[in-house]
Amino acid sequence: MQEIFSIDDVAKIFNVAKSSLRYWESEGLISSTRDASSRYRQYTIKDLLEIGDIVFYRKLGIAIEQLRKIDQMSSANMKEVLQKKREDLLTEIQNLEKTVMKIDTNMQHIEKYNYLRDHQYQLEKSDIQYLIDSAVSEIEGTQLFIEDSYNSAIYFKSDKQAFFSGSVVHSLKNDEAQRVILTSQEAAAKTFVTCLLTMTDMQVAQTDLDSQLMAIKKMGYQIGTTIFGRYLFAAVEDAKLGKQEFYKLWVEVKEEK
Repeated sequence: MQEIFSIDDVAKIFNVAKSSLRYWESEGLISSTRDASSRYRQYTIKDLLEIGDIVFYRKLGIAIEQLRKIDQMSSANMKEVLQKKREDLLTEIQNLEKTVMKIDTNMQHIEKYNYLRDHQYQLEKSDIQYLIDSAVSEIEGTQLFIEDSYNSAIYFKSDKQAFFSGSVVHSLKNDEAQRVILTSQEAAAKTFVTCLLTMTDMQVAQTDLDSQLMAIKKMGYQIGTTIFGRYLFAAVEDAKLGKQEFYKLWVEVKEEK
């Protein structure tokens, strides 16, 4: 005797909603018979094989419109559909991998913040190749920020009354050589103290730069002319202050004479 399955059985076997089974049947994708007395849907093994195909294709995201034609497809047609879906999935996987890498990178920035918060005023070498002025190219700066927010930088001139937008790049192209603020070779000849820069608003007056410089001076250092920061992230660490931006700051220092 042929084994018969109820709609509840089929829904459990394939982990799909009964409403989906009813909809697929209304669209002519699958079929069922009716129990003579109860009029409930019932399915045979052959029906389950058809349903298994539809479940597979639907999980691939194949549209209902396309599935209506599946019974008329040749093996070549089916291979073409599957090949296209495979390519789409590989692209999606690549995009997801990039997203995971972006998440990991942002988590690393938070770890930098946590470390700086607990280990202020350490002597540390600069980690840049080139720091360039990016104020003249907002699109370029934005693209670098999207790639990795740590590429976004600020730098202060000797009067420290204003900061300027910068970007950190690994190599120079086009006219970037004319916009170089600091190179790794120049930075290697300097001594830096690192600390956390907190910016409440896009103004120098709304940063804790002065207090950080004062703390460094109290350690017996003279402040040099090179001060720059690399963007970490923005968050609300103090409800009273609202959202703040955090930078890893490098402050050039010299020993007091």
